[in-house]
Amino acid sequence: AYAELGEYPDGREVDPRCRVVAYDISRHLYITYGLGVQLIGRRVTRYSGAEIKRMNILQVDNLKTCFYTRSGVIKAVNGVGFKIKDNTVFGIVGESGSGKTLTALSILKLVPHPGKIMGGQILFDGSDLLSMDEEGLCAIRGSKISMVFQEPSSAFNPVFTVGRQITESIIAHQVLSREKVKGLALEYLKMVHIPEPKKIF
Repeated sequence: AYAELGEYPDGREVDPRCRVVAYDISRHLYITYGLGVQLIGRRVTRYSGAEIKRMNILQVDNLKTCFYTRSGVIKAVNGVGFKIKDNTVFGIVGESGSGKTLTALSILKLVPHPGKIMGGQILFDGSDLLSMDEEGLCAIRGSKISMVFQEPSSAFNPVFTVGRQITESIIAHQVLSREKVKGLALEYLKMVHIPEPKKIF
């Protein structure tokens, strides 16, 4: 899928030669917009619209996210579209400032002020995320869709323990007892090889 990732803050258009090309790294497949999936060197395999929707865990169509500033409207994400199948690795490649991070933030409806999603459709497992209320999105964020932010220093607050901050995230997205929440947090710390997780919890 080809996707236009907006323009620079000063209004310059992104070089059309640098448009993002979606590529399924895990199985060496090209993702072709509107035509399903095809192997390299094979003829295009066509699917009906219903079949494509069942195949995709995430589908983004004509996504548009803008920022309203004193200098005018910045089209940060302009008509982006792609499809991701379940259990696949999918990468978006583009030059700095082209809108990759903002595309991810738009999917979770976490666009910072004064940004606003102006159009498009985002289907996750058949549900339209853009039409969901905050309660519905909260059930998906962190439990079904997660984001690893680029700046580690902004992810944790040094005033609180790591254990408290991990459990806070689990409690926000899952209904579990305190004992199970703590057990999950300790397990996560062990998974990343933190020494003596109980001691630092």
